Amino acid sequence: EKQLLARLPASEITGIGKSTIDDLVIKLTASQKRKVTGEARPEHGSFYRGDQFEFAKVGVPVLYSTGGSHFIGKPESYAREKVDDFVAHNYHKVSDIVRPDWDFSGAVEDAQILFLTGNELSKTKDFPKWKKSSEFQFKP
Repeated sequence: EKQLLARLPASEITGIGKSTIDDLVIKLTASQKRKVTGEARPEHGSFYRGDQFEFAKVGVPVLYSTGGSHFIGKPESYAREKVDDFVAHNYHKVSDIVRPDWDFSGAVEDAQILFLTGNELSKTKDFPKWKKSSEFQFKP
């Protein structure tokens, strides 16, 4: 059995709703007939532990996107169990490597969304903004 199976047509944004970049990703993902959800495990605080957090802390709107955690033909708990096992036994250890039995179905679509997002942002004069509800919104 492959470790990761084909994902449902969805993508996840960790910390969804913090910046206007999320709105662009949602729009572009819809053009692929896919949808965007918030992260499956917000209680882990991943947004505040990710590499992008250093930018957020100084006011730069960021995007933390992942492929999603819903898998075709698997129970709702499947991704949670796989992630829990990986974190318990491999995360930040010597064994934290890409494995040949992983299935990257959906990775092309995810990469296309990230490319299109960057491309759209490069063509506009409107710099992304934090939403008013975001704790990163600087108030003069």
